[in-house]
Amino acid sequence: QIWKNMKKSLTILDAEYLQWVQDIVALYRRSQIKAAIKVNTEQLKFNWLLGRDIVEMKVEERWGEGVIEQLSKDLKKEMPGVEGLSVTNLRYCRRFYMLYSDVVDFRPQLEGESQQGASVAIHPQLEGEIFCIPWGHHKLLLDKVKGDLNKALFYIGQTEENGWSRTMLQNWIETDLYE
Repeated sequence: QIWKNMKKSLTILDAEYLQWVQDIVALYRRSQIKAAIKVNTEQLKFNWLLGRDIVEMKVEERWGEGVIEQLSKDLKKEMPGVEGLSVTNLRYCRRFYMLYSDVVDFRPQLEGESQQGASVAIHPQLEGEIFCIPWGHHKLLLDKVKGDLNKALFYIGQTEENGWSRTMLQNWIETDLYE
């Protein structure tokens, strides 16, 4: 009985132990951040590839003006619960591709590989930037920079360097920092 009570109230005050606990916590948080960045990167690559397909397949010319609305419905039906398949988001994917298509390159899959083997290649200096800021930041940039690649890249670099939230990014855009 005494041992059970001691186990419940055991507190270790050893500095080395306490530091080890803090190191484990910090390691876990870094792992979470890395995982979130990896997921974000893959989602942005998916959005870029989807935008590329919409543009290069000339889907609206091929299947008519309502094809984006139909594509949204079909994707939602095939992938219930998946976010980012709205008509608005599909249009953002197209704009995302169009804005960055000069600095992002599609590497076709090797012969015999499926489409899943395809990859996106980016100028090495830009990969850490374009695919590291969140999609919401990109949508804001697409709305505000009006197709100006250099302006977008400037704000992406500043966001990455300074860790800007979307609100901070919007504030800096509105102050015409680029200009």
